[in-house]
Amino acid sequence: MRLPLTSGQRLAGLLPAFCLALCATWAVTGPVQAQTTLTAEPMVQRIARFNQLLTYRQPQGQDPVLIALLWAGAPKGQERTIAYRAGTGVDSEKATVTITEEALADPSLSGSRLTFSFFRLKGQWALTNVVEAWRCRHGAATNSYISAVCP
Repeated sequence: MRLPLTSGQRLAGLLPAFCLALCATWAVTGPVQAQTTLTAEPMVQRIARFNQLLTYRQPQGQDPVLIALLWAGAPKGQERTIAYRAGTGVDSEKATVTITEEALADPSLSGSRLTFSFFRLKGQWALTNVVEAWRCRHGAATNSYISAVCP
């Protein structure tokens, strides 16, 4: 004999399937854009995982600079510069943060730059794109930042 399910039991049974479908949809169609990166994990996956962590850190979710610093971690060079640009008018829900590090203790790199793009949805900032670039100590890119591996 099969007992009828209560509405709470039906909801509990559907919730895991709904969450799986929602997460899969977000991973495929979310606002995250891919960029060239030197890390093993694709940037799209890193950003999606990072945004999930932000949901547990409400204060950082309110400020794009704090979000960027959370991603960048501790300073790696002797000098760190942070530039923040907020969108205006139609783009008021967008923001960009650039973190530049100079005088790195790396034999092939003299600097690194992370450029973060954000979008505000329902009062919370979400990371939508990260571009990594480096300035080389040797070769053609000693005066500019590139997304390729330095010699």
